[in-house]
Amino acid sequence: MRKQLYIMFCLISTLVLIETSAQAIPSFRGYTGLLIVPTADALGRGDWNAGIFWEDVSSGTVNSYVANYGFAQDVEIGFDRFRLDDNSPSKTLLNAKWAFLAETGGRPGVAAGIIDITNDIETTVYVVASKSLTTVLGTYNGEIITPRLHVGFGGGGFDGLFAAISTYLGKRIQVIAEWDSNNVQLGSRFRLTPSFTAHVGWFNVGDKDNPGSPFARSSDSFGVGVSYDQRY
Repeated sequence: MRKQLYIMFCLISTLVLIETSAQAIPSFRGYTGLLIVPTADALGRGDWNAGIFWEDVSSGTVNSYVANYGFAQDVEIGFDRFRLDDNSPSKTLLNAKWAFLAETGGRPGVAAGIIDITNDIETTVYVVASKSLTTVLGTYNGEIITPRLHVGFGGGGFDGLFAAISTYLGKRIQVIAEWDSNNVQLGSRFRLTPSFTAHVGWFNVGDKDNPGSPFARSSDSFGVGVSYDQRY
């Protein structure tokens, strides 16, 4: 009887771990996250994602072509072929993230990362924690869909503390509000299919004078994007 209970416990634990492993979606800046703020989620081994993003649809400039690959479990590397505007040269920004503590119902997930490793614009290092506001982690297609709080600290492009809150309306629509240590962003993501996601965002809300990060535009703008993620 004890052996049967132990086997059942192991099976349930395995299913819980599989169900709550977050499927990371790229941000507008390439690294997995929300709009600009990174989360404590990371790609699993062999997983990948890619996307294309416009941060100001009125200009027509494609700001970022991005891709990330999970070369080890919860360790990812990626790039962002980034251009601020039509008058700026394109630069390839390399990033990496290690999600070294997985989120559970009772504790936050924690990750550390680096953006623009080669300092083409400004190397940024950060640590971030993500925690569901409920003790039961609701998931859909591997993505945590319950309300979550994300808090981190960074240096470089991030000027100290940053934070965000995100939640899903149903299983396919995510709404986001974030503070990137300089400006407020509001946005949403729409799961068109389990793999394709449409992104919309309002950047630097109400702020026409303070771009903050060297990656940021100089005024508020409305952006869109589309991404694809593949999980193995």
